[in-house]
Amino acid sequence: MAKFGCLLMILSMLALCGIIVIPVLPPFEESAEIDGYLLPLLCQPDENIERDQYSGPGSRGGTSYSMDVYCIDKDGERRDETGRWGLIGGGAFVLPFLLGLVMLIGGLNRNARLTTSTLTVYPSGSQVNLGGSSFPSGEGLSLSERLKQLQDARDAGLVTVEEYERLRQEILNEGV
Repeated sequence: MAKFGCLLMILSMLALCGIIVIPVLPPFEESAEIDGYLLPLLCQPDENIERDQYSGPGSRGGTSYSMDVYCIDKDGERRDETGRWGLIGGGAFVLPFLLGLVMLIGGLNRNARLTTSTLTVYPSGSQVNLGGSSFPSGEGLSLSERLKQLQDARDAGLVTVEEYERLRQEILNEGV
């Protein structure tokens, strides 16, 4: 689920670049390919598309680019589709991005819950449960074997540092 969410977010960014960013850039000002894919998105089948591009000084000293999009019918009437262009481009970005973000967070949360297990310590002589696998907590194991098992559980991410320290101290106190 997390992988699909990440893929969806990447695709939304590509849609943003393809629909909003690239058509505004000066090298693509008179690109038939750009007009070719914007035309069916914005205009009726019997219309043509016209893009007016502007550039000027930006608010922070850079260059600002903008574009107005018009559909022209067979009688030569221009209809401004700039707002619709922005809505389509914004929607093609925002909707899959948010869905992908929710899926990514949900997948990561699910994975974290699956890999993080709780450590349950029972009275001495019974079992210690580490994410579905158990090992004896005292009987038949030497002090070094018990410490080694606890270290392995910590290395595998089955116990937190705090749990490790607390259990290590309990094992050492029982060994005295």
